[in-house]
Amino acid sequence: MIKVGFKKRSLFVSLLLGSLAFIAAAIFGWDLPVDKALNFLIMTVLLLAIVVAAAFCTIVVIKLIRRLF
Repeated sequence: MIKVGFKKRSLFVSLLLGSLAFIAAAIFGWDLPVDKALNFLIMTVLLLAIVVAAAFCTIVVIKLIRRLF
């Protein structure tokens, strides 16, 4: 088995920097207004929070059903 010298921490940093580079390219290359990019960020965070809340509620319901039976 071949091991590559990447650690999970360096992979996360690489993915984060790649995402930031893509966003910067969209802002500067396609003349995307910064306020519109921030609106996209806020909507993404809100949608992610909704998904996390739905998953939390599903887990709570499953645990309650297991306790009943």
